[in-house]
Amino acid sequence: MPSFRRFLDQKLATVAERAPGRSWGLEAMKEAMVASHISKHPVNTIVSLVGSNGKGSCGYLLSKSLQNSGKNLAFISSPHVRDFRERLLVNGEILPEKIWDKYFHQVENHLIALSYYETIMLVSFLIVADQDIDVLVLEAGLGGRFDAINVLDADILLVTSVSLEHTEYLGRTKEAIFLEKIQVARYGKLVFAHGVDQACLSSAQKEIGFFNQSIDDIEVPKIAGISTDLMVLVANVLTKCFSVTDLSVMPKAIPFRSEVIGPGPTVIDTAHNVPAVKYLMQRLMEDFGHAKWDIYCNQKSDRDLVAFLEALSPWVRRGYVCLGEGLHEQRSLPKHLSQWSWVSAEVLEKPLSHRPTVIMGSFFLLEYVNRGLAHS
Repeated sequence: MPSFRRFLDQKLATVAERAPGRSWGLEAMKEAMVASHISKHPVNTIVSLVGSNGKGSCGYLLSKSLQNSGKNLAFISSPHVRDFRERLLVNGEILPEKIWDKYFHQVENHLIALSYYETIMLVSFLIVADQDIDVLVLEAGLGGRFDAINVLDADILLVTSVSLEHTEYLGRTKEAIFLEKIQVARYGKLVFAHGVDQACLSSAQKEIGFFNQSIDDIEVPKIAGISTDLMVLVANVLTKCFSVTDLSVMPKAIPFRSEVIGPGPTVIDTAHNVPAVKYLMQRLMEDFGHAKWDIYCNQKSDRDLVAFLEALSPWVRRGYVCLGEGLHEQRSLPKHLSQWSWVSAEVLEKPLSHRPTVIMGSFFLLEYVNRGLAHS
């Protein structure tokens, strides 16, 4: 009997997640939900998150805060760094492989038409429905309208930001991208939106019929490198929806987001697009007092590497584009990016200098860092 891990490996090897010409839709996911007898609302409260940047940070902040306040909590996110099981945390814990295998075998026959991402999501939903969960926090993978999280009916939706990203899938303007993301909202339910054009928000509110919540200016704890606006967004949800007034329950750090892993400091972050890296580097400069950094980075091969490196260049002391599986392959870069050189991502498995250092970009890249930490 195959394990879920083996099933996923085979699926990923045969069906690329973003294969050229792939049609996007939720029909297969909806059919699998019905066949698997999974409810559209399997727990007491569902909080979904969409946005161009900050979804993972907000999801972790919210889920950890609610867990610290006494809620039984499930958090579903993507992607993962080392192991697919990272995508579902129950009260902050990764579940044993035997749990995943148990539920996989219950729905194995309904997974054939699903993508790798949808397959993990369906099995995650089945697991969550069988746990004693108060709140499910759901992070979108890409977009909203056709993302697997949209088969569940969210009680609360957080919109963290909207920028030009995945334009080949979501649209060529911020307005079009916002309309794709906001489709996760439901009639009569709550929406908390940060940094969104108010005209677009009002138009979507009339179309869908959700209740737009104001974002009050709340004093929040500080986390180095993390946007205060995101902290305030989460604090508004905690106070208004869950009656959490003691914000000391909010975590003091977020894994893989401005996380300090060594002297220098050495910081790791999942910033992987231009708006995210600009904001990150500005925050790191303010929080740690360093204007120039050694930067190790790369992106998934379907992203604009040149624009990414240009955005980082003002903060570079020494720049390294790291070669690894799934990332951009070595090629000639424009002359104005001469401060960047190509290195194997395996350098991240070894101790780095004690100069200010940032390792950022794809989750694939951070996997190399984790290998090094595991051996240290």
